[in-house]
Amino acid sequence: MHTSNVVAWNAMISGHAKRGHHKEAIEFFLEMRKCGIKSSRSTWASVLSAIASLVALDYGLLVHGEAIKQGLGSSIYVKSSLISMYGKCKMLDAAKKVFDVMSEKNMVTWNAMMGVYAQNSYFNHVMELFLDMTRLTIEPDEFTFTSILSSCACFESLEIGRQVHSVIIKRSFANNLFVNNALVDMYAKAGALKEARKQFELMKTRDNISLNAIIVGYVQEEEETDAFKMFNKMRFPRQVWVEVVRKEHSKEEKS
Repeated sequence: MHTSNVVAWNAMISGHAKRGHHKEAIEFFLEMRKCGIKSSRSTWASVLSAIASLVALDYGLLVHGEAIKQGLGSSIYVKSSLISMYGKCKMLDAAKKVFDVMSEKNMVTWNAMMGVYAQNSYFNHVMELFLDMTRLTIEPDEFTFTSILSSCACFESLEIGRQVHSVIIKRSFANNLFVNNALVDMYAKAGALKEARKQFELMKTRDNISLNAIIVGYVQEEEETDAFKMFNKMRFPRQVWVEVVRKEHSKEEKS
């Protein structure tokens, strides 16, 4: 593409990344680099997202170096994208190093680092970051709570999950769809089906993720009749039901 318009390049990189054409997004970035066109914050976010999806660490290191070269190495948003990319590439030390050297952090940064630990099942690290945020009087948002609850779900930490639920109510996130879905999922995976069902019934808004979470809970507790009733309410039952079966099969293999 022969143009010096950074907006046009960003549109191509972002468009391919959003459609799952991650390799093509990276190729456009490399071509843009060859043309000597300076990237913008939007460029880095899109290309690093594509790199993270492909777990292409070599490209990630190249892009990190290029960001520093172009003077954007200290940008909060670029660094937040770098943290997420390193996390997807299982380079947790590199992600933490980027996080630690930041002189200024915002909620996006904290959530990025917390998300890295949650994705890689570092439950204690997630909770430590949350406590650090509390000490620094940083207000958590829906992404903070979903990361914490997903960690509680993975480790079946019911008591901590209940404490987090109390904080969620105090912080007025009790009606947030994403947080509610994470709560249902946490209670279901922790074996507290009554609490999962109660949370599900209290939800003013639900989607297929809500239904999927409660169905997994029913299947886990061998309440197939209730699971099937929920299954019939779903808009896209087949694809989600296959996912439920896959999760349960995986769990049985591990046990």
